[in-house]
This record gives sequence, structure tokens and C-alpha cells, in this order.
Amino acid sequence: METLTAMNLACNQISAVAFDNQCFNRIRLHKLTYYAIREDFGLKSQMTIRAIGKVADAYKVKAKKATGPIDTQRTFRLKGAVAFDCRMISFDLSSDSLSILTLEGRQVMKFEVGDNARNLLAFQKGESDLFFRNGHFFFKCQL
Repeated sequence: METLTAMNLACNQISAVAFDNQCFNRIRLHKLTYYAIREDFGLKSQMTIRAIGKVADAYKVKAKKATGPIDTQRTFRLKGAVAFDCRMISFDLSSDSLSILTLEGRQVMKFEVGDNARNLLAFQKGESDLFFRNGHFFFKCQL
């Protein structure tokens, strides 16, 4: 929960910088925020990169349609979903465990998955969205 919350707090700070500077390009936003976010929130490198990406994506549609400055700052729920890529999470289907990057470093934990999802998970590509609902953590994987 600490990792999820810290990443979303970081997204809110990145969003404030993006909005104040009217800068929504991922690379420019990275240059403006990367080191401060790592220091302020204790995020690992890849966590910071994913948070910057989340903010840039949130502004992307609005920025493409805008003819002038963006007039609404994006905000993120503290328990909102965050994307984990293959550098941040890996699944071991033989032991029903996963290795996930957290603020405290890598942690290995058990997970539950149905047979159909297990077969699909073997072909998982790209990001997995971590979200918290009804007292439980879930991953939504891209296939």
C-alpha cells in the first residue's frame, strides 16, 4: 500500500509541475521532475519513470485537442491503479509467486490465479496494472 500511495502522490506532484509549466511531453516532463520525485518520495528509478508516464498519458488526449493552454490539472487518487512493467514485476507460475519492486526493495509473495488466467499469464506482455479494491490487491495484465 505504501508503494501504491507514494506513486500516486508522486503523480500528483508531477501533474502540478506539468500543469504549471504547460509541459505534457514525457521526455521534457522527465527532465523537469525525475530527480526531485525520486528524492521527495523515495521511489526507485523505474517507479519514477512509470509515474511520469502515467501523468503524461493522462494529459495526452486533452493536450492533442487543446488549441490553447490546458485549463484543468489532472489529479490522481491515492489508491488509484499504477502500471508495473517487466522491470518492476515478474511472475513465477511454477510456484504461484511474483517478485515485485516496492519502496523497501524487491519482495516475493504468493498470488492466486485461476486456470484460464494462468494459461494466459504465460503470454503476458507489457504492463500490469496494480490496483486495490475491496481490501485486496489485483493485477490486470496486458496480453
